[in-house]
Amino acid sequence: MTDPGFEEIPLDLSLVPTVAQGLSDAQDRYRSFAIVAKESIGPVPGGMLRVSHLPLMSFINRATSLHAGVISAVRDENPHAAFTLLRAYLELVALIFYVDAHPEYMATLHKPMAELPKNTRKSFRELFEAASSELAGIRSVYAMLSEMAHFGSTALWQPFSVEDDPPKEGALGRLTFSTGPHWRKPDDARIALAMLRESDEAALELLRRYVAHHIKPAP
Repeated sequence: MTDPGFEEIPLDLSLVPTVAQGLSDAQDRYRSFAIVAKESIGPVPGGMLRVSHLPLMSFINRATSLHAGVISAVRDENPHAAFTLLRAYLELVALIFYVDAHPEYMATLHKPMAELPKNTRKSFRELFEAASSELAGIRSVYAMLSEMAHFGSTALWQPFSVEDDPPKEGALGRLTFSTGPHWRKPDDARIALAMLRESDEAALELLRRYVAHHIKPAP
């Protein structure tokens, strides 16, 4: 039996038929974060912020910053930047999930880790274990992205490709490499945009949930 979070869920590339369409859809989602922020302030008398707005606005700021970074990396055909930023985005998703369930945890983020008692902060392993109770496959995706971000096998082979067109008998093909950023496979840009879409949708859903739980509680 597969442990929670390690499920293998295929990425739906049909939602990103082209890179241009993926970039356009990403722009639309980017605007959704500002809508969540504005709607959270709406029910507050006089439009004033509550303490519970602090994590919300910080989460939104980080989400939009990482979103914009991934978009920039895709446009620059820079997979090292795109997939490393997607890894950071997934860490944010796991953190939002945890803070929504345990709002008292925000107190551990008010000061640098060096000023806190040892083991006050949760490790990312613990955050992902918590998130995997609901977000299927999140740990599998994180492990895959870490192979690029932590210079694992994905990062190692990124510069290289083998061309065998036309194929020659007894030859493995012509090895090529690049010293600059480039997509190794034709669909890599669409994969990055599809992963961004999933991260955006998860972040927006969790942010709306946080607003409902901690800023706009049901009467």
